[in-house]
Order: sequence, then C-alpha cells, then structure tokens
Amino acid sequence: DRRARVVRFYKKVAGDLRAANIRVAIELLREEEDKVVCTVENAIAIVDTLNMEIDGDHFGIHYDTFHFDCRGFDQVASITALGQRITHLHVNGTGRRPAGGEGDELNWTEICTAVTEHARVEAATNEPFCALVRANSPELGDGLPEPVDEPGGIQKTAETLRTAGFID
Repeated sequence: DRRARVVRFYKKVAGDLRAANIRVAIELLREEEDKVVCTVENAIAIVDTLNMEIDGDHFGIHYDTFHFDCRGFDQVASITALGQRITHLHVNGTGRRPAGGEGDELNWTEICTAVTEHARVEAATNEPFCALVRANSPELGDGLPEPVDEPGGIQKTAETLRTAGFID
C-alpha cells in the first residue's frame, strides 16, 4: 500500500531529518497528479502515522488552496479537519489565479479565518505560474486560464490576504 511505502521511506531518512532540523509538509495534489494522499482523511492518517512512528513532530500538511478547490473539497471543512497538522499554506485561487484576482471564486476571508483559528502555519507561499514558468513547463497550465503578468498577481494576492486580515 502506498501509505506504508511513504512511512517506510521517511523512516529511512528520519535521522537525517532530525539532524538537519527539517520538517516535511505532505501535499494533496490535483486528482490526476495524486496517487497517494487523495483525501483529507488519508492526509490525516499519513501525517499522524509518520509523527507516531518517527520520534518527533517532523510532519505536517502542505495545504494548497488550488488543489483542494480542484477536487471540490470544502476549504473551511478541510482546514478544520486537518487543523494543527497544516504547517504550510500555499495560496492560489481558482484555476491557479492570484488570490482574489479576476475569476477567483474562493472565499479568502473564510479560508484565512479558518487557517488562523485551526492551523499551525509556519510558512505561506504563492506560486504564480507566470508566463515564463508556463513557457518552460506548459503542463502546469493545462486546462487552466492564461497566466497573469507578474508582479501583478503577487500584488493582488498580498492585497487579498491583507483584506482578509491574514497579513499586515
């Protein structure tokens, strides 16, 4: 089973993780990319198993709003269920658009409130997938809207997160 394979792998490198003080954030991906995590329940089981079987608290969830949206998962319910396991927040709107940008349908106030109330976010990032990135890796844009010119997308994301009260 794939979950057991993940645990076996991380057990082999656990000493190296501890020595380097590295934390691992497991990411649920789009359905066509994800062959291991797949569901919120499985993400919880994987992270809890890793933290139980490998001494320490080295494992968490990399919560990517875009991937959860693609799968049709309720953002607030997912964040609440994953709770303190969420250690990394990846901010992207609908169709990998900037958070709050044109065509983004996510409710950032609800998402940011849920993250603030339930998660243990150690880092938050934005992945712009701008025209240059997509020119070099076209598959990143398959089935998605055209990329936004940067730094406009990053600026819009920052504005949205400020408005939602997530950043100053």
